[in-house]
Amino acid sequence: MRCRDKIRYNSRDAAQRCADEMHATYALTFNPITPYKCERHACWHVGHDAYFPRELATQYAVSAAARHTQLCNPIYISYSDTWAIYSDNTVFA
Repeated sequence: MRCRDKIRYNSRDAAQRCADEMHATYALTFNPITPYKCERHACWHVGHDAYFPRELATQYAVSAAARHTQLCNPIYISYSDTWAIYSDNTVFA
């Protein structure tokens, strides 16, 4: 996919969240999905990293899926279910 057609993220953290979600969604990838800095567009993209060390690829994918699961599960839900706090301190109301 060409760079201009990719989603542009304002921060590495936002791109990492997307990459983690992809790892949690897709069971099999040939190369780890990682964020990378795009100097041309002054943003972050997400893509397959063909240069990622093979011996660490599985561990990275498992960690990415775990990070996504942790961020998607609230650590506190109000009694009325009108708001929730997640592990990254975001609040959903």
